[in-house]
Amino acid sequence: MIVIALLGCWAYALAFSSDHWMANIVVNSVPLVGLLGTVLGMMQTFQALSVGGASSIDNLAKGISKALITTQMGISIAIVGNTIIAIRRCRYKDER
Repeated sequence: MIVIALLGCWAYALAFSSDHWMANIVVNSVPLVGLLGTVLGMMQTFQALSVGGASSIDNLAKGISKALITTQMGISIAIVGNTIIAIRRCRYKDER
């Protein structure tokens, strides 16, 4: 999750700069990092299911929570970042 937050901050900083191509790369890669977190969370969930026992419910919930949070963060950063980039492009074209 920390990686997604750092990429998000970097994406927002780039979106307000003149390097639109770099901002596009970062903003469009953030959902993929979120997807990686989703896969890791689901792996944790399936591992908790295979172990069983009383503590498996807690581990199951942690895995699902990790999967949902990373997905949500990646998609949210991408939506806001792409919106900022689109607005900046329109303003850049109007200035020319």
